[in-house]
Amino acid sequence: MIQPETEENEVQLEYEARLEFVERWFREKVGSGRGWESDRGKIYLMLGAPDERSTRQESIIDRFGRP
Repeated sequence: MIQPETEENEVQLEYEARLEFVERWFREKVGSGRGWESDRGKIYLMLGAPDERSTRQESIIDRFGRP
């Protein structure tokens, strides 16, 4: 049996931090609303934070071409 080199379980701590993040930021208004049940939440739990993140803000234009 392999003995851990530290007393803390770093993998468990990382998972709990991811779970806390997912529950805060990926809650859905449908179903149970649990963040870990959303598609984004499941992927974040498995893979962790993305290496890159991009956001795009689009302006809304009315039918007369005005923002």
